Amino acid sequence: MVCAVLCVSPAFGQIKPAEQTLQRAFETLRGHAGLQVTLDGTQQIGDTTTAFKTVTYWFSDIEDGRPMTKMEMIGYVNGSETFKLVGDGVTLWTYDKLRNEYSSSRYGNYRGEHPKNYVSALLATVRSYIKGQASYPIRLLGEVYGGEGARYTSWMPGTTIEDNGQAIRYMLGSPVRRRLEFWYTNLSPSVIINHIDFSDQVSFGSSTRDIDWSMSPVSFDVMVSAADFEFVPPPNSRAVVGVRPVTGG
Repeated sequence: MVCAVLCVSPAFGQIKPAEQTLQRAFETLRGHAGLQVTLDGTQQIGDTTTAFKTVTYWFSDIEDGRPMTKMEMIGYVNGSETFKLVGDGVTLWTYDKLRNEYSSSRYGNYRGEHPKNYVSALLATVRSYIKGQASYPIRLLGEVYGGEGARYTSWMPGTTIEDNGQAIRYMLGSPVRRRLEFWYTNLSPSVIINHIDFSDQVSFGSSTRDIDWSMSPVSFDVMVSAADFEFVPPPNSRAVVGVRPVTGG
């Protein structure tokens, strides 16, 4: 199991001048109805390397005269699918392939207006299920689409920050043992995030754990064919009640 290593805080704090570019980048993403986020990385402990990947889709549209928000996330470890989350606009489905179990949670209404906390309810439920590196695509979605107050907050508070015109870089340690980089293109007034890179090295005992990943967000305005936002329980799968977290990296 790969553990999360970034400090994720739901609290909104003041961002530094070097982070204003990221605020503009998140505003650029917010201007599109859909977002695909692919996170691809590895964890190495000693001679053992584990590859992890998540592919996440988010799409907001109007259906039957009311807003409809859908999402889908698929997780892989060493190339094999391990879990899938599907929000079909009303129900969030979670499937753990390793346990062959699924669960469901309502975040919308089948008819009439959705609850006032419609989108935030979806995001909050997804956060309760997702652990590990897969929490960072969800954080990105929350800070882009999570309601009127959605905005960028520092992903590595209390660290050194620099902006060289191509990347905003967070660094921790001397020599640097943890690094987070937002690579971007400035097309004023828009800012395009090209990819987000992370690396971390931790020594414990006689071993060293190295985590490296890259995350790429791609906006779209017409629903992509790769995501159908539908879930059908697999044969012989078992329905369970309550939150059963899945680890995406």
